[in-house]
Amino acid sequence: MYVKQITISGFKSYRDDVVAGPFSEGHNVVVGRNGSGKSNFFDAVRFVLSDTFANLRAEDRIALLNEGAGVSVLSAYVEIVFDNSDGRLPYEKDDVALRRMIGLKKDEYVLERKNVSRSEVFNLLESAGFSRSNPYYIVQQGKVASLVSMTDPQRLDLLREVAGTRVYDERRAESLKLMEETDGKREKINEVVLYIEERLAELESEKEELKEFQVLDKERRAIEYTIHVKDLEDAKAKLDELEVTRAEEHDRNLELYHLQRENEMKMKAAEQEQVSLENSLRRLREELQRVETQHGRALESAARLRVDVLEAQDAARSGRGIRQDAESVLLQVRQSIKEKNAQLELLMPAFQELKRQEEESLVNLSRAEKRILDLRVKAERNSQFRTKRERDAHLRQRISAGQSLLEESRKQQADIRAEEEQLAADTKSLKAVVNTREEEVEEKRLLLETSGGEITLLKKERDALQASRQELWREDATLDASIKSLTSDLHQQERVLRGGIGSSSYLAIKTVNEACKENAELSNGYYGPVYDIISVGERFATAVDTAAGGALTYVVVDTDDTAAKLVKILQREKAGRITFIPLNRLEEQRSAPMPASQDAIPLISKVQCDEELKPALRQIFGSTMIARSVAVASQLAKQSNVDCVTLDGDLVNRRGAMTGGFVDVRRSRVEAATNLRKLRTQIKEQKNELKLAREKIQKADVDLANVLAQIESKLSARKTTQGDILRLRTENENAETSMSNSQKSLETIRGRLSSIAETVEETEAELSSMEQEILMPLSSTLSDDEKEELDSLVNSLPALQEALSLASRERSTFQVDVDKLVEELDSNLKKREAELERTIKLSMTMRDDPGVDAAAALGAREDELEAAQNEAQSYQVAVEKSEKEVKGSEASAKQLAISIDEFKSQDSRIAKDIAEQQERMETLFNRRAMLLLKKDDIERKVRELGSLPNDFEKFQGSSPDALMRQLKTTNGKLKSYSHVNKKALDQYMNFTEQRDTLQNRRKELDDGADAIHQLIDSLDTRKDEDIMRTFKGVSKHFAEVFKELVPGGKASLILHRGGEESGKISYSGVSMKVRWKQISQS
Repeated sequence: MYVKQITISGFKSYRDDVVAGPFSEGHNVVVGRNGSGKSNFFDAVRFVLSDTFANLRAEDRIALLNEGAGVSVLSAYVEIVFDNSDGRLPYEKDDVALRRMIGLKKDEYVLERKNVSRSEVFNLLESAGFSRSNPYYIVQQGKVASLVSMTDPQRLDLLREVAGTRVYDERRAESLKLMEETDGKREKINEVVLYIEERLAELESEKEELKEFQVLDKERRAIEYTIHVKDLEDAKAKLDELEVTRAEEHDRNLELYHLQRENEMKMKAAEQEQVSLENSLRRLREELQRVETQHGRALESAARLRVDVLEAQDAARSGRGIRQDAESVLLQVRQSIKEKNAQLELLMPAFQELKRQEEESLVNLSRAEKRILDLRVKAERNSQFRTKRERDAHLRQRISAGQSLLEESRKQQADIRAEEEQLAADTKSLKAVVNTREEEVEEKRLLLETSGGEITLLKKERDALQASRQELWREDATLDASIKSLTSDLHQQERVLRGGIGSSSYLAIKTVNEACKENAELSNGYYGPVYDIISVGERFATAVDTAAGGALTYVVVDTDDTAAKLVKILQREKAGRITFIPLNRLEEQRSAPMPASQDAIPLISKVQCDEELKPALRQIFGSTMIARSVAVASQLAKQSNVDCVTLDGDLVNRRGAMTGGFVDVRRSRVEAATNLRKLRTQIKEQKNELKLAREKIQKADVDLANVLAQIESKLSARKTTQGDILRLRTENENAETSMSNSQKSLETIRGRLSSIAETVEETEAELSSMEQEILMPLSSTLSDDEKEELDSLVNSLPALQEALSLASRERSTFQVDVDKLVEELDSNLKKREAELERTIKLSMTMRDDPGVDAAAALGAREDELEAAQNEAQSYQVAVEKSEKEVKGSEASAKQLAISIDEFKSQDSRIAKDIAEQQERMETLFNRRAMLLLKKDDIERKVRELGSLPNDFEKFQGSSPDALMRQLKTTNGKLKSYSHVNKKALDQYMNFTEQRDTLQNRRKELDDGADAIHQLIDSLDTRKDEDIMRTFKGVSKHFAEVFKELVPGGKASLILHRGGEESGKISYSGVSMKVRWKQISQS
């Protein structure tokens, strides 16, 4: 065996993994510069194979870790791989790896990838020849000198360590210790055997008297056996008779119980019905009150709508009357307008002609006067100027002034024409605006009619939603009351269950349930208490409750880990104690076959649960049967070694003990747990229904809110539209007024325009005349033509004035008639026509809702009134129905109260009968218990009699008196043997058996001692052989090395014997004999 490879990591100067090897089987040399790590490499070998680095403290371990730059090293290891081809290490492998690892807090050995202790490592190395205290395989400086200076005994000790004899010494010491213990046991056995043999000698002398005594004793036991058999038969007969009586009483008790149970069920049903009826009555009264309130509101709404309809009808009638009157007057007015227009049309041609003649006469007169004036001015002007130049200058000045005036007049004429055009355009625009607004008014009126219908539909939808919500509220109240009732029943059943299993267990189970609800991991492995995971028919509930006993509160879990976690929770919460059944700890085994019987069935066949939980049920109910009666239960328990229980809860276990009596089914834990599960399921279902109902209520609230919002939006939009209609009508009236004013302004402007046109014409004529005058020479008088023209004009003035006066008079006459007709049309008839048209329009709409057709509004109001009356009628029917239901429920509640009182009275009578029956049953049970005790006592005495003689039947025909006399005689004879050791024979047999046992034990110890001696001899032989083998090998190598180191020299080792002890060779020391070139020294 040799070191094949060394791996170093993190050790001293070796930071990274360094693998040295593979090494050769011969010599290997490690060379390197100073500081390259040769010493650390040697320390790494000693770190694994020697005691140099044993018991390292924390600072020592840190010193061995690499301390170079960079990240600090937290652990290091050195691994040595041995070549084990020679099998020195006990591994069937050619290579064996040994690693030692250290860290800041660890120091471990790993041998072939398995953690081992330090002692195991060095025991293994010593068995392979590695010495721990003086490792020859690691030779440091000075080690050779130390070996040379050793004494012979010291070299012998070193040789023994190298040979690995310490293991043999330790095993030899252990064997010697075992030998001492064996010798001590043999001495004790020898002492006890000696005592037993002395005692057997004493008992030998007492056997003869004992034989005579045994003859009489057998006769006594036969007589007593006969007496006991007769007493036992008598007790059994009385027990059978008592069993018949008890069965009859039990049947009577069962009948009373069933009667009580039936009465209680009826009373409970009546009480539940009473509670339900009270809740229903309360709901009915609330419903009646609600319906009466709704009925009152419906009546108020119908009354308001009736008033609105009457007002709408009055308004419609009034509107029809006003419209009819207005239409009649409008016809008259329009006829008058037509007539006046006809008259005006007849007058207007003549009036226009007269007006034209008047204007023409006025123009002619004005022209004539103007010409006369011009001629006279000209004449005067000719006389004013001396020269033509002065005249022309004056004329040019006047022409310039006239041209300025003409230009100003033309500018005014253009401005007035532009104003005329603007007024005409404004009038046209106003007319278009009025028409547009009329169209908008009509559109908004139609929109009002449409929105009115939509609002009516929305109101109907609102009423339907309110009715639906009321129905949902009733359903919510019903479910809420039902849940409260079921919750009350749940609390009652919880109190029953708590009373049945105990407050401590109930609190503990409740704590565990709550913990599992909060922790999903625990919940997955938690199944619940036994009473909560089983399902039992009502007929077998009492039997299961009695048979299970305290096991009903056992909690079933998946594993013991889950149970441990729950136990910690109970300890932390101080919530009591629970017994857990981990399914992983239940061995899968088939239930023992139950005895076949027509009067009994296996209890577990009547208990249902999930398939994965059946192992737990088999543990509890697997060996229990349901028997028809107590007698059948006793017989089965005795014959088949099973526990039996009756349907009434009487329990007979396999050891013969019986538990029975009255069982109050109202306190049944199984029934309470079953009722709890049913109630929880019902509550959960009704809560789901309540949740759905409330979701529907919320949806109905949302829908109703949306409808109300739509109604409000529609009403707001309707109000806005009504305001728009009023605004548009007012604006149209203002626009029409503006149009009328514009027409008047246009006529005025046209008159001004005509006047300005005349002024322009006159100015142009005057300017033309002055321009012609400039062309003419200056004259002090007028020309003949001018004079003639002036005279003609002057002469024509009276005629022109007369014509103008006549035309004016005629035009004035016609003017009065025309103005009267126009005034009548514009100021009276046309305004009256517009007012009548407006009145007719207003009469066709609502007073408070302009723009809406009154007939349509009246129809809508009548529809609303009809709906309100129908609603009031339905509420009236509902009120009558609710009153009828309330009266019926009150009568039923009164009848139920009477029935409950009767049930209570009957329950009291039945309870009294049951109490009396229980007293009788108790008396029977006491008598039965006494007879059973007597029977058991007799059977015990029979068993104590032991084995009977073969002729014990010879006394069976004797009477009880004769048997008692015979027993008295036999007992008298036995008194003379009172001094006899009645246990001598038994003691003799016991001592004989003990002696044989001890002798066998002593033989075993002797064999063991021989084996130990052989082991010691074998160890000594193997030790000597190892020493000699090692000595020969060391001596050979010593001589070869010395001869190689000292040429011509010779050396050898000498093993000195110290003598022989008990045939065994002992050694005293090892010496060295050397010779250097012909010189010998030892």
